[in-house]
Amino acid sequence: MSESADDFIDLANQSLNDIDEMIDTDVSVRPLYSTLYYAVFYSVKSILLDRGFEPKTHRGTASQFY
Repeated sequence: MSESADDFIDLANQSLNDIDEMIDTDVSVRPLYSTLYYAVFYSVKSILLDRGFEPKTHRGTASQFY
């Protein structure tokens, strides 16, 4: 099953919702940064997939984005 751009936008939105919940529970900063990183990563991967790129790794996602 291949993942689509919409799948990654959904993951990004879920990550942002998770951040809202974490803020409400007064969690430490580290998990917030990690979850924010993944929200951005999923957003970037969605953009790349939408434009015809198919990154397989985090490094591949970063290099294809730049």
